[in-house]
Amino acid sequence: GEQDVDVPKRISEIKCQEYAKIAEKQPNGVCMNARSPHTVMIVDSKQRYVLSGSIISEKFVLTKAPSLKEQISMDVDWERLKVRLGGQADNPVKQEYLHPDYDELSPINLIMLLELTNPLKFARRFLPACLANRATENLYDTLLLTGFGGQSTTTKEFYESVDSRVVSNEQCQGAASKEELCVTDRYVGVRNGILGGPLQTVNTRNCMFTQIGVAKDLQGNIKGGNVYSRVTAYLDWIEHVVWGVPLAVEKEAKPTIATTTWRYSKDFYFPDN
Repeated sequence: GEQDVDVPKRISEIKCQEYAKIAEKQPNGVCMNARSPHTVMIVDSKQRYVLSGSIISEKFVLTKAPSLKEQISMDVDWERLKVRLGGQADNPVKQEYLHPDYDELSPINLIMLLELTNPLKFARRFLPACLANRATENLYDTLLLTGFGGQSTTTKEFYESVDSRVVSNEQCQGAASKEELCVTDRYVGVRNGILGGPLQTVNTRNCMFTQIGVAKDLQGNIKGGNVYSRVTAYLDWIEHVVWGVPLAVEKEAKPTIATTTWRYSKDFYFPDN
């Protein structure tokens, strides 16, 4: 036969195809994992919901890193986070990884990976999100934002928005960087917990969700829409942390481990710079 001249697939895409083999439909044609079980709650040591996030592998959750303002205002011990999955015991975070270019004063690169203490077992009702790359990112598809609303221990409303659309960064003042997506979405003035949640496209044929964004600024105060970190801009780094893929030499910075970075612990300790 003809030689296969496809570009070698990225590790995240190979993993996605592996996970898709587990996915199944019910007799009525609805995907078993239709309620996006990869969307998780991140809770603090006081059992409060802090952020939403998405499971992207057996050991890692992708979410938003806190800005300095959030570190101050949220009264959260960022070094003692846990990931909450429906019906399972909370999974303590073993290690937090910040992007090497994370700067708590900048709105760019507010992205974080959480390594779980206890690896997850996937099944047809419980699968991770695939990660978009430049070939698989579809900004024209219907976009779904999922997350959990409410910073309290009692309520955990699961939130799903279906009518989101990417708009050009020119139309979206305040989000003009290539690392961001600007999305129109009727959901404005978000409850805290949905930050960090995945923006994704859904493939109902193979029952897989492909994450294209991480919810970053949902205040609706930017003309034109809400702002998301764009997964394709961070894919090299994500694959490096999660699957050990080497980074290109010019980027060979070790992933920053967050513990040394949180400036605001509960007693507002400033390390000497």
